[in-house]
Amino acid sequence: MLTLAVLSIYGDNGKKLLASALILTHRLVNE
Repeated sequence: MLTLAVLSIYGDNGKKLLASALILTHRLVNE
């Protein structure tokens, strides 16, 4: 139960971090 809760939290944060990383990489490549 606890593991599932932690995984769901990390899942949401993981997606946000991944999106941020992709945006940063895209900006660096364009500049």
